[in-house]
Amino acid sequence: MRTKQGIKTGLILGLALLLFGSCKEEELYTINEFTKLSCNFNDEEIPNGQSLTAYSAESLVYDAKCSSVAETRTCNDGELSGSFEFASCVEEPPANCSFDNQIVLHEDYVEAFQLSAVEWNQSCNDYKKIRTCDNGTLSEADYIFPSCTATEPLDCTFDSQTILHGADVEAYQLSSVPCLGMRPVVLIEKPAVVRMEFFLGKVSLFLHVSKLPRITVVLMTNWLSTKVV
Repeated sequence: MRTKQGIKTGLILGLALLLFGSCKEEELYTINEFTKLSCNFNDEEIPNGQSLTAYSAESLVYDAKCSSVAETRTCNDGELSGSFEFASCVEEPPANCSFDNQIVLHEDYVEAFQLSAVEWNQSCNDYKKIRTCDNGTLSEADYIFPSCTATEPLDCTFDSQTILHGADVEAYQLSSVPCLGMRPVVLIEKPAVVRMEFFLGKVSLFLHVSKLPRITVVLMTNWLSTKVV
């Protein structure tokens, strides 16, 4: 193509010399400039001396600027300066995120939990965090559950009955104990030597009383006994 343009330029110069004969220096310079070659960029003609902005990439990821991959190319007698080949550049928008089959917009957030269930005496709030979407990536990657529940406390069984969680019931260490009881009063009418023996569990207590005109002994319990001799 450059060869054809050169031939065309030569024909124009020859024709100009025939028509104008001898020309002034300024007129020849004007003719020379008029006949300089244009350039081609992406199938578009760029006149000699004109400039354009070209890019080294057609699209950039989010947060990258097209200005960082741009250069100015100038046409100089059929030759373009620079080397970038793209006529346009697009800055891609940020990517959204996905959580629990739902779209989370860039810079938006969701609540998430580290556990899906906790014990009845624990709080789900202790396992909750905010996850923020940043260009397709959610923060706090360990928090993967959209919800959390505390398990219900279990009821109890006592004496074949159900005792609800948090309810009280009375209970005893022993099923039976010695009962207090009254026995007839023993009257000793005559003076005598009396030995009363008290049995308190494994302890025996002996009490000697002599020359009493009358003794009244009351047996109060079946673990408290006396002997009169």
